[in-house]
Amino acid sequence: FRAQFLNKNEEGGQEAADELLHQIKTHLESLNMDTSSTDILVRAYASFRGLARACVIKAGMKEIASFGRFANGFDGRRALFDFVDVGFGKERADHKIKGKTPHQDCWIFTDQV
Repeated sequence: FRAQFLNKNEEGGQEAADELLHQIKTHLESLNMDTSSTDILVRAYASFRGLARACVIKAGMKEIASFGRFANGFDGRRALFDFVDVGFGKERADHKIKGKTPHQDCWIFTDQV
């Protein structure tokens, strides 16, 4: 995430969600997909504690405590956007990403947009 979003706490999380949605739609439209009737689902899994530290060190976030407020803004902005704290450890995020729900077979996935 960009520092311009991270340092605005909850408002920054909301702006980041809006920007991500915009970028996803732009990408899908470049593939000639109609996004007007497409639901976009985003699930982000991370260790909030570890990511907060990385955002302070590498992305210019002012304080670790701001990350929770940022994540709340991101998660709450759109009904189909989830930002899930998996606790400490990379394996936990990997486990969630590899998990599968019964209706997931019809979803289109992308690692990077």
